[in-house]
Amino acid sequence: MSSAWKGGSPSLIAYGVLTVVLGMLLSVCGTVMTKPITEELGYLLAEVFTGFCLLVASVFAGMMRARGESTRNIAIYLGAWTASVVLWFVCWLLQPARDESPLLLSLTGLHGLFWGLWCVGLALQFRALKARAAMLCLFGGSMCSAGILLATRTGISRLAAVTAAACFMLLLGTQILFTAIVLHREFAKKKVLAA
Repeated sequence: MSSAWKGGSPSLIAYGVLTVVLGMLLSVCGTVMTKPITEELGYLLAEVFTGFCLLVASVFAGMMRARGESTRNIAIYLGAWTASVVLWFVCWLLQPARDESPLLLSLTGLHGLFWGLWCVGLALQFRALKARAAMLCLFGGSMCSAGILLATRTGISRLAAVTAAACFMLLLGTQILFTAIVLHREFAKKKVLAA
């Protein structure tokens, strides 16, 4: 478990910080959008920031997993992530009124799916600790479900979408950092007992 933890701890903290920073940036974009002149610019920046952070998190997670796991596990993880993104995109395209469903909420929902998949991977690493594995599954499932609910909202204004995305990302980042703290304490206990 030591090698798995070395791959998971820095990436968890980095993703948590990235998510909190994204939530703060989205809050700033929402503030920019309150003026009618800069509404379009604020929404465009919110979409760019959210998409860029999702790309950075995906690449970073792939690199961390490549360092600590076999190529078979990486292929399974990347296959599940790619299938989730493709299915998400197909569902988004098939919605009857795409103009009423902001792309920002779909990107935010993908962050929820990303965290859900990450939690499943962490739960598998810590499956011997049943309480921690159950907590990880609960966290991943709740954020994945909340992301799906958020992404399927239609008829929501752009400002409301940015505000909802900012709140979701702040909640997600807080949950990720809390998970990093809980797993760090558990790992420290195991290390002390093993020594």
